[in-house]
Amino acid sequence: MKARLAMTVGDPRGIGPEIVAKALADSRVGERCDIVVVGPEESGVDVGESVGR
Repeated sequence: MKARLAMTVGDPRGIGPEIVAKALADSRVGERCDIVVVGPEESGVDVGESVGR
């Protein structure tokens, strides 16, 4: 069983959403733990663009 890691987004207008998106995009992170993202839903809008996906 993998560990569960909660990541908070913080201020939706800050760098938090981009950092969370980069962590989710890194396959090494997903191999080691299950990630639960905590934050406002609007934080997830266009984070793919911010990490070049």
